Amino acid sequence: PDNPAGPTYPRGTAVQDLTKSVSQTIHYQFSDGRSVGSDQVQTLIFDRKATIDEVDGTLVYTTWLNGTASTGRYTPVATPQITGYTADQQRVAGNEAVTSADQNTDVVVTYTLNTEQAVVTYVDATTGKTLATKTLTGDYQTASAYRTAATIASYVSRGYELTSDDFPTSGLIFNHDGVATHYLVRLAHGT
Repeated sequence: PDNPAGPTYPRGTAVQDLTKSVSQTIHYQFSDGRSVGSDQVQTLIFDRKATIDEVDGTLVYTTWLNGTASTGRYTPVATPQITGYTADQQRVAGNEAVTSADQNTDVVVTYTLNTEQAVVTYVDATTGKTLATKTLTGDYQTASAYRTAATIASYVSRGYELTSDDFPTSGLIFNHDGVATHYLVRLAHGT
């Protein structure tokens, strides 16, 4: 036949010349830079065909296509929720018009600790009036150094008696994500 050595393919017709990928990677991390779980990766594959003129060897490429379209799309991604933390993005937007010429994209979602709140209310059990209120704040899963003993002792020195104290004796851990915890200390007039 006319070409006994078989076809030879010119430079520009290898798989890497006819296929390319474009990716969006979402990295999840804590505010200190530690990784949170796995990255979310969306990859689009674009292909094109090459036609070789057997007489002069020139190449003619088709348009890069993602399936049958010249663009692909990244779908929006909801950010995973982590108890005790707030993400700086609740959702990573999609992109409806990704082309083969686009660069890979990296998006970082950062989680910061929530500030939690607790309220200690000191009440006169005889009159029902609030004597004092102490608002405590701290990061999620941290311990408060606050104890009710000193405030109770102050009221006892003024003639009150402790009726009840539902504040944890071992201290408070801020672990009620997004919910203020309320504690009541009841004091009655001494006899």
